[in-house]
Amino acid sequence: MPIYDNSYRRIEGAKRARRLRFLPVMETGLRLFFRRRLPKLLALAALGPFGFMLAFICLPHLTSAFSLADLPAEARLLLHLSGTSAYLYLAQLERFFLLLFAVLAGGGLIANDLRANALEVYFARPLTLLDYVLGKLSVLLVILLCLSFAPCLLLWITDVALAEEKGFLLEQLPLLPRLLAASLVVSLPYGLIMLGISALTRTARNAMLVAAGLFLMTSLFGMLLPEALEQPLYQLVSINNNVQRLLALVLEPRADLIRSLSFFDEGVPLLDAPLLLPVLVLLGWIGAALLALFRAVKAVEVVAAA
Repeated sequence: MPIYDNSYRRIEGAKRARRLRFLPVMETGLRLFFRRRLPKLLALAALGPFGFMLAFICLPHLTSAFSLADLPAEARLLLHLSGTSAYLYLAQLERFFLLLFAVLAGGGLIANDLRANALEVYFARPLTLLDYVLGKLSVLLVILLCLSFAPCLLLWITDVALAEEKGFLLEQLPLLPRLLAASLVVSLPYGLIMLGISALTRTARNAMLVAAGLFLMTSLFGMLLPEALEQPLYQLVSINNNVQRLLALVLEPRADLIRSLSFFDEGVPLLDAPLLLPVLVLLGWIGAALLALFRAVKAVEVVAAA
């Protein structure tokens, strides 16, 4: 039938609300990522620190041969006696896996679309630039929150369920929003920076190499420059140092408690620096990543709309 004989028809598919149009982008990204075997194996490995902390909390309640009195003072701080110490340890141990998954999952989110010229297909549908970016960011947030907030939530539920102290639930209830905030403190910077790097490249492999080099080099400079120049504020060069400082602050505002844990004697950088400095540095990195992301995607959207 000739094209001119076909009349326009209403769309037959179900329309999504404007605020939910990013969901198909997120669903596709998650399905493509977990279709591979490597992420599944790494996800199992990432549960190792959670399993260790869970066993440490459950063991005193499962056997009478193991009591809190037998533990040294620093080990007792891991339990709910301090309120947040166990989560500080868990967050510290899981940061490597969060960064690894951010690099693996975020490397090809934008780069693969640019290489395959798929952005024109996206924007040929009722999808805005914000919907596209929000969908891609949601892929990383879902993955990183499953690796950060979900284990902390299960640990919190176990700790509350096994506690024998009266009023312990009400005492620990304000900790839940802080756990979510701590997970977002890690997930948002890593996720946004990875999207910006992915938008600057054309292949997922190049994006992952650039991201790994960036995080590694900034961490290296953040470790060497303070010692060489005798100025602790040069730790601000490292992205990981700034994330680690904010993470410790959200989980435990008391610096003296953080210092009392031997694991954190030299593990939390910038502990005595003004909080505004790590925040400004991270906002600078995020702003640069968003600028690169929107410039790369906006250029394609303009061409597609022309």
